[in-house]
Amino acid sequence: MKNLLILSIAFLFIISCGKGGGGTNPPTIEEQILENLNIAWTFFEQAQYDSSEYYFDRVLALRTNEPRGQIGKGWSKLLVEDSDFSNIETLFESAMADENLKNDLMAGLAIVNNVQKKYGDAADYVDQLLTAVSTYVFSHKTDINYQDLLVIQAHSYFYNKQFDNAYESILELTTDYIFDPADKLSWVVDGDTYPSYEGAISAVLAKVSDQYKSF
Repeated sequence: MKNLLILSIAFLFIISCGKGGGGTNPPTIEEQILENLNIAWTFFEQAQYDSSEYYFDRVLALRTNEPRGQIGKGWSKLLVEDSDFSNIETLFESAMADENLKNDLMAGLAIVNNVQKKYGDAADYVDQLLTAVSTYVFSHKTDINYQDLLVIQAHSYFYNKQFDNAYESILELTTDYIFDPADKLSWVVDGDTYPSYEGAISAVLAKVSDQYKSF
């Protein structure tokens, strides 16, 4: 009888533990990922990009192909000097499977392609993004927005010798300078007349770059 009582008490103890009576369950993988993502983006928004990359790497250690970790690591690397832009491009492209991240990914791809002198691709990414969201603002760094991307697009068109397209992108930013490709008398920027249409565009491009580009 005594042994039966002991077994009954032990059985009740096991049941109570199974229902959470004093025991704690370890965090799930998804909970760990969310915790690290929150920490990572907090560091990112404080411009502490080495620290944010460290926590995005922790996300990717928990789930190798996690798009939220890939985009975060990509942006963290993009905003520091001496970055491996080819690797960043791969991270962004790998994360494109997540439709919720698509806009921020296209913005990143526009920048990284421009830096790598893939000007046609850079301009196309800006066009796709601004067609979908004309007043785009980056989710985690609001001073990166559609104006920065129009500057990127204008640069990309200019370096691809698509001067009319570059000028159209500039006109989305300012209408203070109106040029006629066929009229050299119109190639005037702040009182200076330029010997070529593309020279006048280059001068305005330098001005809007200083005014709008925030990275």
